[in-house]
Amino acid sequence: MSNSPLISEKVLAYSGNYTKGRTSKIKEITVHHMSGKLTARRCGELFQAVGREGSSHYGIGYDGEIALYVDEGDTAWTNSNWESNCRAVTVEVSNSENDYPWAVTDKSLQSLIRLIADIAKRNGLGKLVKGKNLTWHQMYAATDCPGPYLLSKMDYIISAANEINYPTPTVEESPTVHALNGKNIPRNTDFLVLYSGIKTTGTNQWGFEAPIDRNGVVLSDPVYKGNTKIPEGGSVLSGHGKASVWIYANVKKGYRITVTDNAVKIDKRQHRSVDGVNAGRGTNYLCVYNSGASAPTNEYGYEVAIQNGKAVGNPIYGKGKMTIPSGGFVLSGHLFGKGDSAGQWIYANVKNGTPVTFDGKVVRVN
Repeated sequence: MSNSPLISEKVLAYSGNYTKGRTSKIKEITVHHMSGKLTARRCGELFQAVGREGSSHYGIGYDGEIALYVDEGDTAWTNSNWESNCRAVTVEVSNSENDYPWAVTDKSLQSLIRLIADIAKRNGLGKLVKGKNLTWHQMYAATDCPGPYLLSKMDYIISAANEINYPTPTVEESPTVHALNGKNIPRNTDFLVLYSGIKTTGTNQWGFEAPIDRNGVVLSDPVYKGNTKIPEGGSVLSGHGKASVWIYANVKKGYRITVTDNAVKIDKRQHRSVDGVNAGRGTNYLCVYNSGASAPTNEYGYEVAIQNGKAVGNPIYGKGKMTIPSGGFVLSGHLFGKGDSAGQWIYANVKNGTPVTFDGKVVRVN
């Protein structure tokens, strides 16, 4: 088992202050603070004292220097909890002053970020997750360690360390592509955020938001307000500042959104999610029929035959039971009231010769 190449020296702990070997695979990294302003060497000298009955794997001095005290293949006595000691690599970080809130220097903080990224990568821990594979002393004992300052920095530390091991690809922004800052996170200045799986976005009014259905189809033009309700099974795209301007200029009703970990992409053709395939056409349903001789529909809607990826004729209203073309399908929409019904969507977007595709969930035209 290897140790970090980032160390500047070894100050090995007394053999009676740690356990040789491990009873568990390394599964986490635990952060501590030194409760004082020390160099990495001075902290290590404390663990060399006979009868100390304590140690850690690494220490980071106030100058950012890193020292090794206990090999990663051995069990340091750091976490006040035997089970966590057995599965953890532990790091002591010097404070910048000998008092509350136990702050650390920027050099120490940056060294901590680099060190935990290295430990995570070499031990196959994957992306660091707060409270899971990146932990802190207070989780295992009644202690203030690692102090309020480091605790307040945990999200930043984890994000920065993950960025080292899993760098975000550069996104070249355009009218159809924009970098995504995150999912279900606070919408900070100029952020583009996707919200899903919760009731509302929880945002303030300073930005445009657009609701998106379960298949990525934008349900309405963006609205300049906050705390938008999340559609069932869907999401809301929310932007502030520059990202808000981008939403307003480029996201429209009927466009389809594709989301990756770091970007949002827009297909600016018209789309609508299908409510049923070869099923009953309920109120305001858009249905596709590609099996049997004809669509099992009544006269209350628009229908158009699609063959070879194009509409065969204009949509027809008031007939139903349209013949299904060989190798194609019938697109059928119920006409309901004067609002945005499925039938009206067909009438507005499909004409003779219009390209129409169906991917099993969504119909796309043009």
